[in-house]
Amino acid sequence: MCDGQCEFIKNEKPNICIYNGKKYALNSEWKTKDCRICKCSSDGVGCCISYSIPDTTDLPDCIAFFDEKGCVYRVVRKDNPCNKCEFKVRTIP
Repeated sequence: MCDGQCEFIKNEKPNICIYNGKKYALNSEWKTKDCRICKCSSDGVGCCISYSIPDTTDLPDCIAFFDEKGCVYRVVRKDNPCNKCEFKVRTIP
Protein backbone atom coordinates (compact mmCIF):
# COMPACT_ATOMS: atom_id res chain seq x y z
CA MET A 1 0.00 0.00 0.00
CA CYS A 2 2.70 2.52 0.96
CA ASP A 3 6.43 2.90 1.47
CA GLY A 4 6.50 5.68 4.03
CA GLN A 5 5.02 6.62 7.32
CA CYS A 6 2.02 4.49 8.17
CA GLU A 7 -0.31 3.83 11.06
CA PHE A 8 -2.67 0.98 11.82
CA ILE A 9 -5.75 1.11 14.03
CA LYS A 10 -7.25 -2.22 15.06
CA ASN A 11 -10.99 -2.68 14.52
CA GLU A 12 -13.25 -2.93 17.53
CA LYS A 13 -16.04 -4.32 15.31
CA PRO A 14 -15.29 -6.92 12.60
CA ASN A 15 -17.57 -5.62 9.84
CA ILE A 16 -16.86 -1.88 9.87
CA CYS A 17 -14.00 0.57 10.39
CA ILE A 18 -14.14 3.78 12.38
CA TYR A 19 -11.54 6.44 11.65
CA ASN A 20 -11.70 9.94 13.15
CA GLY A 21 -15.30 9.33 14.18
CA LYS A 22 -16.50 8.30 10.70
CA LYS A 23 -17.64 4.81 9.69
CA TYR A 24 -16.22 3.08 6.62
CA ALA A 25 -17.25 -0.14 4.89
CA LEU A 26 -14.86 -3.08 4.63
CA ASN A 27 -12.44 -2.81 1.68
CA SER A 28 -13.18 0.88 1.21
CA GLU A 29 -10.35 3.31 0.55
CA TRP A 30 -10.23 7.08 1.08
CA LYS A 31 -7.89 10.06 1.22
CA THR A 32 -7.74 12.19 4.37
CA LYS A 33 -7.39 15.97 4.67
CA ASP A 34 -3.77 15.49 5.77
CA CYS A 35 -2.90 13.58 2.57
CA ARG A 36 -3.03 10.02 3.85
CA ILE A 37 -4.52 7.12 1.95
CA CYS A 38 -6.49 4.82 4.22
CA LYS A 39 -7.96 1.38 3.66
CA CYS A 40 -10.47 -0.50 5.79
CA SER A 41 -9.89 -4.23 6.25
CA SER A 42 -11.36 -6.81 8.61
CA ASP A 43 -8.34 -6.25 10.88
CA GLY A 44 -8.58 -2.47 11.00
CA VAL A 45 -7.66 0.76 9.25
CA GLY A 46 -4.26 1.21 7.65
CA CYS A 47 -3.23 4.74 6.66
CA CYS A 48 -0.04 5.89 4.95
CA ILE A 49 1.18 9.20 3.65
CA SER A 50 0.31 9.52 -0.03
CA TYR A 51 3.34 11.55 -1.08
CA SER A 52 7.08 11.12 -1.43
CA ILE A 53 9.38 13.15 0.79
CA PRO A 54 12.21 14.75 -1.20
CA ASP A 55 15.84 14.43 -0.18
CA THR A 56 17.34 17.86 -0.84
CA THR A 57 20.63 17.19 0.98
CA ASP A 58 22.68 17.54 -2.22
CA LEU A 59 20.63 20.44 -3.59
CA PRO A 60 21.86 23.61 -1.83
CA ASP A 61 20.37 25.86 -4.55
CA CYS A 62 16.90 24.35 -4.20
CA ILE A 63 14.09 24.50 -1.68
CA ALA A 64 11.21 22.09 -1.03
CA PHE A 65 7.70 23.10 -0.08
CA PHE A 66 4.56 21.07 0.46
CA ASP A 67 1.58 21.72 -1.81
CA GLU A 68 -1.35 20.81 0.47
CA LYS A 69 -3.89 21.08 -2.34
CA GLY A 70 -2.08 18.54 -4.51
CA CYS A 71 -0.59 16.51 -1.63
CA VAL A 72 2.89 16.68 -3.19
CA TYR A 73 6.24 18.22 -2.43
CA ARG A 74 7.55 20.70 -4.98
CA VAL A 75 11.30 21.28 -5.25
CA VAL A 76 12.34 24.47 -6.99
CA ARG A 77 15.39 26.69 -7.39
CA LYS A 78 15.79 29.29 -4.66
CA ASP A 79 16.77 32.00 -7.15
CA ASN A 80 13.99 31.16 -9.62
CA PRO A 81 10.98 29.24 -8.24
CA CYS A 82 9.68 28.74 -11.79
CA ASN A 83 12.48 26.21 -12.36
CA LYS A 84 12.02 22.76 -10.86
CA CYS A 85 14.88 20.77 -9.36
CA GLU A 86 15.31 17.03 -9.88
CA PHE A 87 15.47 15.23 -6.55
CA LYS A 88 15.77 11.82 -4.98
CA VAL A 89 13.08 10.46 -2.68
CA ARG A 90 14.10 10.26 0.96
CA THR A 91 14.36 6.73 2.32
CA ILE A 92 12.54 6.31 5.61
CA PRO A 93 14.17 3.70 7.86
